[in-house]
Amino acid sequence: DVGGEYRGLATANTGRTSFTSGSTDFFSTTRIGDHLQVLSEIVGEFNLDTNEIGFEIERLWTSWRANDLFYLKLGREHTPLNRWNRRYHHGGVLWPSATQPFVSRFEDGGGPLPVHQVGVEAGGRLNARLGALSYAAVVANGRGATQVEVPNASDRNDSKSYLASASLAPSATPGLEFGSSFQT
Repeated sequence: DVGGEYRGLATANTGRTSFTSGSTDFFSTTRIGDHLQVLSEIVGEFNLDTNEIGFEIERLWTSWRANDLFYLKLGREHTPLNRWNRRYHHGGVLWPSATQPFVSRFEDGGGPLPVHQVGVEAGGRLNARLGALSYAAVVANGRGATQVEVPNASDRNDSKSYLASASLAPSATPGLEFGSSFQT
């Protein structure tokens, strides 16, 4: 993710033209046997204000999958609140639009919803003639002290976040999916 920029007027500590480096996504995953999977996603981003690079662990989880009907996942993951973040994650070049939808923006990008979770998730997928029914339930750390904080190492209080989601992808209309989620 690279680019260039031209500003009409130079400001303090800023030239009129500059080249920019965006984010770099380091993604790795491995399967251990038939049922266990480990995933890591670390993103490096340049801060335009400080001119420095910072790295953040975006996803780090272990999943045990019995079959399509049941999986159990533990770690840091994108919440199943919406399909966007679960499908496109941080790979901006793969997004079907120029930017993320407002409700799908990450916490540190001004998004209104808690997009990351640290906890345990159980779910699965049932394939039937009508279509595919996907479902998930999550118990995770609650919100941080600020809207942008994701409680990674510990929860600030005993209140947990509970989330349930379900979606149906009808067989008759490939690419269409209806879903709902609820979080407390």
